[in-house]
Amino acid sequence: EDIAVLLRSTTSEEIEQVEIITNPSAKYDAAGTAGVINIILRKNEKEGLNGSARANIQQGIYFKYGTGLSLNYRRKKWNVYGSYNIQDRKDFTNITYDQSFGQAESVLISRQESNRIFNVVPQNFSLGIDFNATDNLDINFLFNGAATNFNSPQKNLTTFSNLQGDVESSAFTRSMVDNLNNNYSFNLNVVKVNDDKSSRLSLNLDYTLYDRDNDQFFTTEFFDENGSPTGELNQLRIEIPSNIDIWSVQGDYSKTFENNSAIEVGGKWSNVVNDNFPKFFNVDQGTETLDTDLTNHFVYDETISALYADYSKEFTGSSLKVGLRMENTVGIGDQKITNERFKRTYLEFFPTVFFQTDISENHAMSFAYGRRIDRPSYNDLNPYRLFLDQFSLWEGNPMLGPQFTSNFEVSHQYKRNLVSKLSYTRTRDVISDIILQNDDTQVTTQTKRNLNTFSQLNLSLSASFKPFDWWNSNASGSIFNNQYEGVYLEEDFELDRLGFLISNNNTFKISPQINANLNLRYNSEALTGIEESLSSYSISTGVTRTSEDKRTSIRVSISDIFYGRRGGGVTLINSLDRRSLVRFDSRVLRLSFTYNFGKNTVPRAKRRRSAIDEEKNRTF
Repeated sequence: EDIAVLLRSTTSEEIEQVEIITNPSAKYDAAGTAGVINIILRKNEKEGLNGSARANIQQGIYFKYGTGLSLNYRRKKWNVYGSYNIQDRKDFTNITYDQSFGQAESVLISRQESNRIFNVVPQNFSLGIDFNATDNLDINFLFNGAATNFNSPQKNLTTFSNLQGDVESSAFTRSMVDNLNNNYSFNLNVVKVNDDKSSRLSLNLDYTLYDRDNDQFFTTEFFDENGSPTGELNQLRIEIPSNIDIWSVQGDYSKTFENNSAIEVGGKWSNVVNDNFPKFFNVDQGTETLDTDLTNHFVYDETISALYADYSKEFTGSSLKVGLRMENTVGIGDQKITNERFKRTYLEFFPTVFFQTDISENHAMSFAYGRRIDRPSYNDLNPYRLFLDQFSLWEGNPMLGPQFTSNFEVSHQYKRNLVSKLSYTRTRDVISDIILQNDDTQVTTQTKRNLNTFSQLNLSLSASFKPFDWWNSNASGSIFNNQYEGVYLEEDFELDRLGFLISNNNTFKISPQINANLNLRYNSEALTGIEESLSSYSISTGVTRTSEDKRTSIRVSISDIFYGRRGGGVTLINSLDRRSLVRFDSRVLRLSFTYNFGKNTVPRAKRRRSAIDEEKNRTF
């Protein structure tokens, strides 16, 4: 939301340069495979106050609304800015699972229908102070906070039938989840440049705190083949307090030389402590008893130390950038109740290479190589259990390791408007969702494990064109083959599947103040781990009217007009036969209003990348 607010409130006159870094250099964390968007704003010494107020209402199956305010004040060497946003959302998710248990004549067919409602009230707030101490020294402070109230009533009906379709038993579960999430982030940024701006030294100090309280209550009733209650009643209450502390220090130095070359060197140190103490209570006629088999206090302490160096050189019609990043990881897991501990230490190197050359006036080629890492989320390492109902649960895996990805890419550009890419990706120890079922108890457990390898060969094409002066269109498509190899239930397997996706985004200039858009997207079936995901599509459109002075805008839009977005898939491997379908509140009519006030000549505050973005992404 913060990024969206920034982009909506930034005019084109304020932007000096937009860098889309599809192959991040060694300067950036080696985690993840996505690129980086870097927006560079123009310097401006004019003083004054500006800001924007915004509000929106939305109607899907349920009504939702939100509002927000951003302020920015600049005077002499000081710039102070802040924002506040609040939403009130109600959404739903409907999931259907069909699964078979057992073999031959003893097969049971399970159908699980889950209906869940989400009531979410997120609040986000920020305060930033920039101080231009001298022409060469900037000192900046940024605070970001969020408080989210979340509750979710849920109903699950599980029915067991034989091969002839006769119901043998069923269970109905009602549950309520109450969640309160608070997080606070602090960043201190110091930047020093020399007089000719050829060298730059920066320092980032970061601290983030996550404080979460999650309470759940489950009641399950059981029924016989005639739908009559058996009298058996299971009740379970769960408390899951969670705290995450993240500290980070990062330093970077860059130097540009007169021969069109540059170097960047730097380092980063981060420490994360994730403390979870889930408590499970069996409830019998109002009396609670602690379930010591399920209760577990888990603390995970991880330290990452990194050094990097980049070298770049501009030639006539060509450019080269090479880099190397070293990351040393020490992770310690401690299960307090069972006194079980593990320690995982690994030192890894992540080289990057990028070369681009202009073949002719209209043609350019580039080659890129990079090695990346994806570490497990902190929750995935926690060995506690989360229940959907009596027969379905999720379980963490403390032995889950990181996955390592090598990516090769060759691309061709024609007139900067037509881009074709051929890439090959190979991931070792790929992290994947795994389904484990117990034929005797009919309990299904979802967890994550490291498979052997994942390979993808991908051919993509994107084009930007203008059929008419009033119509801009961007189209892209890719065809890919996913292949997974690993071990499931002590048996080797190899799965591969061809897939494709296409998208087309269009903007129409109806008048100087009115623009419209039409976006289309289709995803084919694709292989994700051991599951073959379902195909889905979406068509969305909207109209925006902006006042002549650019201060006021109103937008009406509707997403997923034909309700084609869906999740789920089919898993057929060894003895596992499981099919799922997920529906959610994707078709939404939105009305939004934005008003920009104050002096338009006052520049917006700069958006800074936090040094702990990668660590934050692993908290979910």
